[in-house]
Order: sequence, then structure tokens, then C-alpha cells
Amino acid sequence: MNQMKYSAYALLLVLGIASVALFINNLSFPSHSSPTFSETKKEATAAETVKNLAGQNLFRNNCASCHALNKTLTGPALAGVESRGPWIDRKNVIRWVNNPSVIIGENAFAKNLVSQFNGQIMPAFPQLSEQQIGSILDYIKEAQP
Repeated sequence: MNQMKYSAYALLLVLGIASVALFINNLSFPSHSSPTFSETKKEATAAETVKNLAGQNLFRNNCASCHALNKTLTGPALAGVESRGPWIDRKNVIRWVNNPSVIIGENAFAKNLVSQFNGQIMPAFPQLSEQQIGSILDYIKEAQP
């Protein structure tokens, strides 16, 4: 009877060790199957997040002290900025950010905007490249509710 007990314990021990070995093997060597749709979607979302992170950081460091997305602060809310006035052409937004006074002199919409904010003109950001301003605009567009 004791021999039978020991045999059963030995069998359980062997099965336990085999289970642990299989578990460790699965952790060490992931399957080489093709990624599922949800895995691919997660990777794409992570890539978009990294892309938007640059625009978000630029927005926080250069724009957020005067602008919010959906609230007027010192400057207008920026949600939908590319759907109004001369800003429907991204090149005009870039020119505006780099040197607002040039646009004010040639555009009635910009003059009206300055008058709405009591003559306060946005400071120029000539250090921002076209690509950086594009990243900010992409962030604004994607961050809208």
C-alpha cells in the first residue's frame, strides 16, 4: 500500500515538473504565428501614439499657454482651426505661426481675429519648422472629441 502511495506521489511530481517545463518553454519561445487583427491594431495605435506624441509635446511647449483645444483662453480655441478662414490652407497656418504680422497685413480674417482679442497678436514662432507645425496641427485634429 505504501508503495502505491509513493508511486502516485512520484507520478504527480513528474507531471508537475513536466507542466512547469512546458509553461517555461512557452514563455521563452513565443509562437511564430502571424499576428492577430487585434495585435496588429494595437501596434498601429502605438505607432500613432508615438507620432502624436511629438505634436502633443510641441503643442504643450509652444501653444498651451495661450490656447486650448475647446476653450478660448488668451487666444482662440484651436479645435477645427483648419476649417476656418485662411487656415483651411495649411501653408497659411504655417506662415501665421512663423510670422503673424505678415498675415495680418494681408488678410481681413486675421485682422478681425486680432480685433476680437483686443489687438493682441500671437507671438511669432520662427524656430518651428513646417514639419513641426504640421505635427501640432495633426495633434489638434486627432485630439478633438
